[in-house]
Amino acid sequence: MNKTPILAAKPVKAFQSAAPPNQKNTSMKSLKNSFFAALLVGTSFGVSHADVLYTLEGPQLVSDNNAFSLPGLSLSRGATATGTLYFKYTVTNPASNSTTESYYAGMSFFDGDNENLGIGNGWNPWAYSAFGKDGNRDLRSATPEPGATYQLVRSTDITTIVFRVDFNSQANDNITVWLNPNLALTEAEQNPALTTSFTADANFDRIYLREGGNAGNGWTFSDIAIAENSSDAGFFGGSDSNWSTAANWVGDTAPSAGFNLIFPFSANTSPVNDLATGTAFNGLNFDGGATSYTLTGNAIGISNFLRNTSLNPQSVDLPLELNGPLALDALNSTLSIGGTISGPHGINKTGNRVDLTANNTYTGNTDITTGTLAIGDGDVTGSIDPTGTVSFGAGTTTRLEINRSDDTTLANPITTGGRANIAATNGQTVTLSGPITGTGEFWSHGPGTVKITPNAGSASFATSIVISTGTLEVADFTTSTLGNGGFFIGQAGSGRLRYTGPTASTDRVGAYALQGIGTNTFIEVTTPSTELTFTQPLDDNDPGGKGLTKTGPGTLILAAAPTYTGNTVVEEGVLSLTQPGFADGSTVTVNDGSTLKLDFIGSDTVTDIVLGPDYFTTPGTYNAVSHPDYISGTGSLVIPSNATPYETWGSTYGLTSGSEGGDLDNDGVTNFEEYAFGLIPNDGSSANPITSQLDKTTGKFTYQRLADSGLIYTIWTSTDLITWTEDTTATHGTPVPSGDNETVEVTLTPALLDNPKLFLQVRAN
Repeated sequence: MNKTPILAAKPVKAFQSAAPPNQKNTSMKSLKNSFFAALLVGTSFGVSHADVLYTLEGPQLVSDNNAFSLPGLSLSRGATATGTLYFKYTVTNPASNSTTESYYAGMSFFDGDNENLGIGNGWNPWAYSAFGKDGNRDLRSATPEPGATYQLVRSTDITTIVFRVDFNSQANDNITVWLNPNLALTEAEQNPALTTSFTADANFDRIYLREGGNAGNGWTFSDIAIAENSSDAGFFGGSDSNWSTAANWVGDTAPSAGFNLIFPFSANTSPVNDLATGTAFNGLNFDGGATSYTLTGNAIGISNFLRNTSLNPQSVDLPLELNGPLALDALNSTLSIGGTISGPHGINKTGNRVDLTANNTYTGNTDITTGTLAIGDGDVTGSIDPTGTVSFGAGTTTRLEINRSDDTTLANPITTGGRANIAATNGQTVTLSGPITGTGEFWSHGPGTVKITPNAGSASFATSIVISTGTLEVADFTTSTLGNGGFFIGQAGSGRLRYTGPTASTDRVGAYALQGIGTNTFIEVTTPSTELTFTQPLDDNDPGGKGLTKTGPGTLILAAAPTYTGNTVVEEGVLSLTQPGFADGSTVTVNDGSTLKLDFIGSDTVTDIVLGPDYFTTPGTYNAVSHPDYISGTGSLVIPSNATPYETWGSTYGLTSGSEGGDLDNDGVTNFEEYAFGLIPNDGSSANPITSQLDKTTGKFTYQRLADSGLIYTIWTSTDLITWTEDTTATHGTPVPSGDNETVEVTLTPALLDNPKLFLQVRAN
């Protein structure tokens, strides 16, 4: 049978650090528990089929007082193990001002099963001792600078150093060192600084960078990369689906322990693993052109990576035993893992969506660096062991979905990075009972409920809590439970904050709390005897229009005047205001059995009021006196009239807009003048607003006017009834109320009193 050749895997860059995961390192910490895998493809430095185990971008200072323990591999390949490790880094000595050559002193690179590899233990470059338990070497170059017999790293240098270690537990092992290699050349074309052999085994627990005697100046290492060689097996698919059938694989060789499994395009999309249960592979990749596979069969061990670089969704429905921290990468599509993941290590999720649908038992951390990690498939299975921490990366799109149909508890500690998005996707309740820490935001998503319990431990995340959709349930607002950031509700829809605790007061919910594209925010107080008080003004964000719905039998008290611009609904329980603040253009609704408590003096203007089944738009005052079944307290809601003051006054007499110039009672005073001076427009005897005549001695007189006319009154004088002049310095006394009217005492400018004749007018405009 002819087979079209298929590229099973691309060579892997051994020393690339362009896309590593974020790495947090603890000095002298065992490497087995502290590295994340980075998986890169390409070619570099003549290394084929090498998988990058670890990368660290940025500088790391190593000095007398600061040793650095590199995670990066946890190699235990057995008594007959062989292989190659590669190490690359850039080193400088920025702390030294010396222009003379500096050198490494006591810098140890390996520490595994008492086998040490090191460089630089003395100044004499040729005083070597044999490699072994206490072996050491200085670095030198076979092509030194002019005038030098060997080349070392100086304080002014930026030197790239590459190690290659060939290990064979049955023989001596070899180390090759290059200074400033040309990474475009193959290994054979490089000019090595040192080649020697040493005695060790294939079991490495940790790698140290340590400075031992350089006057405390220290060395700065950057762009560290560690890679290991590997073999690839590309699935082709022949007469059957079995992994053990050699003809199913590129090169007619079935995979064995330590291989990378590559699944490219194939007509056979249901391979079955019939190899020995637990066969340990380095990694598994669905290649760029892969069709949608479903892998089933016996459990496999896996050390480094499981990734989908194809454009199609992929499914792995066989159990996975983690022999090392696992990088899960759904680069361009989705990845579903239906087999149980077990083992003492964790996972680092990157790329798009990954679904874990089994009840997993791995005990390491779950790191969501990018994209979505979903647990469950909409049924009652899908979980992770509560031992490890769930951490979220520095971006804003990292998301953990609990995709189960039943209520469930996530007991893991949670660490927030940029934004921790946690979603209850099926209307269920997801309880977070572990501590929540970190520097990022916490976002909850529905349509279900995310519940944070008071006994979750210390919650020290410093920024905001955002209820995007669904419900966030809390039992207290203390810093120990919810950190010290503000609350933002309804970011992407209609969010609900549910409070189940005792009577409390908080300043956590306030400015711009009603957020996003949603128009309604629900705040629920579940216990009838509980009062929850917000001490900050409840506000919404631009462009506004966000409303509040109070639910639950308890009481919500807004102790500061609300400034949100949307509608208000009291669906259940009590909503209490201590200051007026409803938006003038809004509607206030109080359902049957609920109460709006207006605990202030005065009134609050709104446009419409709904009390139970009754919808009110008629201008008027609504309060505990008029509607005691719905409103309590001393305040009132007012629906203002849209009529002008003249129309409101004239409605009593049948006068409408446009009648101002008429004279209803034919007394010579227009309807508008009767309005301005509080007269009776249908009574001809009511024609003179002057209540006391001018006293020429004092210059005083009084007149009557309508108290709420909205007009401006001025005094005019004349000596001939032809020419009139405003007395701009006349003074108006304090009005004295009299029903709807008021009387005002006016004092003329004294100079006017010298005229033998003086006529007065009071004009209203």
